[in-house]
Amino acid sequence: SESKFTPNKLTFRRGIPYRLHVENRGKEMHEFNAADLFKAAKINNPAVLNADKTELVLRPGETKDLYFIPRQAGHFKLVCPDHDWAGMTGEITVE
Repeated sequence: SESKFTPNKLTFRRGIPYRLHVENRGKEMHEFNAADLFKAAKINNPAVLNADKTELVLRPGETKDLYFIPRQAGHFKLVCPDHDWAGMTGEITVE
């Protein structure tokens, strides 16, 4: 579906390095906004994020990889700010 994250629940472990591969398979621009997670993580390639360092912005058909290390355990919101009304939300857990 155009307005959903698949999967919409992600789990990471604190202190472990990750590559998060995000694809926009839709026909509209989408954002992968996890502002609180990104603030609480060490981002190894911050240039892939927007200027505020709050989200990945992906054009239709675009893919991006974010390399990061979660530093704080907790539950973090995932939203596409332009499509959250349509259900494009999720949750990220750091254990």
